[in-house]
Amino acid sequence: IVVVFNSRFKIIDADVFVLNYLTENTFRFPGIERTIATLEDAHAKKELGKDLPCTDIMSNDDKLAVIKRLGEQLKRAHFNRFFSIREAFLKLDANRDKYIQPSELRRYVGFLNIPIKDDMIDEVFKVIDTNHD
Repeated sequence: IVVVFNSRFKIIDADVFVLNYLTENTFRFPGIERTIATLEDAHAKKELGKDLPCTDIMSNDDKLAVIKRLGEQLKRAHFNRFFSIREAFLKLDANRDKYIQPSELRRYVGFLNIPIKDDMIDEVFKVIDTNHD
């Protein structure tokens, strides 16, 4: 339970930004340490692909499940921020070459605080880039 402006809130989930804020400002929220520990454990479990073996030995079904979870998180965190698909695409296409590169997706996923292993980004591109351009 956190008290903010004389109102009590029970924190049941938080993104990395909020978690970092709470960690850096524990003096503002007496007794928040246990909540922070719980949230950190939850975030560790959420890292996409973290609990999975090396992608070389993963089944295709496991890879597709991780890719689907990434897509859902990107949709919530990214596409809901823009009015058009074009605007969303341009945010990802940092070098404006009309293609999204693995490095651009890595950078943006990091910006959105979506935890995912680097080799899973490569797997995403193996699945979605069918003509390998």
